[in-house]
Amino acid sequence: MDKDLQRIQNLLEEIDKCEKGSSEYNILLYQLKIEHITLKERDINKLDIESNFIYGNLSKFIIDLDYVDEIVNKLEKESLNYQRIFSKQEYEKILNGYKATSQDEKWNITTINDWTYLQRSWTSFYIYGFQLINEGDQYSVKQSWVNRNKDQYGNTDLDYDRKSLNIILETQLNLEQTK
Repeated sequence: MDKDLQRIQNLLEEIDKCEKGSSEYNILLYQLKIEHITLKERDINKLDIESNFIYGNLSKFIIDLDYVDEIVNKLEKESLNYQRIFSKQEYEKILNGYKATSQDEKWNITTINDWTYLQRSWTSFYIYGFQLINEGDQYSVKQSWVNRNKDQYGNTDLDYDRKSLNIILETQLNLEQTK
């Protein structure tokens, strides 16, 4: 097995040990995506059976990432103008995300690359998204959006959406409350 595929196999083994949605998981997914781009430049048809198996395992993770990008890019979005600064500890909580564990919980929170998405747990609709940038020992929102597809989300009040986003983050991720 060549070095590229060995590196991918090692990443796949590491990702199997991670909790899906955790910061480590998302970092490994990003690394896999970079490896996938490198591997796609090679002639996949010339890979041996073991290498094809590894490439197949890699592809399932890349499809997940590309699938989210594709869905989010097709949404009817409005700029949310959400502004907030997060501490390094809060940023870690955001990266770790949140997965609803019962029907009473309404939100899943996932970070892929530098974008955080809030998705309705029952319908899987992406309602909010925001991009964070590092500013030393804190992180600030660079851009944000809210879903405006009336079939997926009925609210149209931006102030309400900004407040709701804060409340969801604070309650689901145990972040410090804003004033």
